[in-house]
Amino acid sequence: ALKAAEAELAQVQSTQLILDMPTPLSGRVLDIACAEGDRIEQGQIVLTVGDMENPSVEGYLDEGDMSMVQVGSPAVILFDVLPDQSLSGVVTQVDPALVISFETKTGRVLVQLDDISRLGSRWLPVGLNATVDIVGDSAENAVLIPTEALQGLSGGEYGVYVVQEDGQTTLKPVTT
Repeated sequence: ALKAAEAELAQVQSTQLILDMPTPLSGRVLDIACAEGDRIEQGQIVLTVGDMENPSVEGYLDEGDMSMVQVGSPAVILFDVLPDQSLSGVVTQVDPALVISFETKTGRVLVQLDDISRLGSRWLPVGLNATVDIVGDSAENAVLIPTEALQGLSGGEYGVYVVQEDGQTTLKPVTT
């Protein structure tokens, strides 16, 4: 029995108790999901590492909007904690399958933030809520009018009523 106990002790002493855990990216440790003495199972997530140099925002879109989004689409991000400052970004990932979010099927995208140095000394903690507007198309030197102001004309054309200086209204054709 003594020989068996000594053999078991030798095996335990030769076992590496401190593990080297390489990560696929460098960054800051955001969460440690175990404590000293915990048993770690194969495949168990024990560390969450965040890439703080290249922050991104996870967004969810209505499934009907997914066909209009692609990698490379520009985006405007407005964080709830910074309501007066918008940041720009670009879509870096569009998931190929819908996910369930709040019991609704939605599309998931990742938007990488551009120049966050504009925030100065302010930092954005992980998990903030934000509004992400993905820009599908843009136009320069265009007048923005409410959709409700458009009047359908014959042949698929549109017009809008414009008030003249004398108070009269005139229907002007517009290109949408």
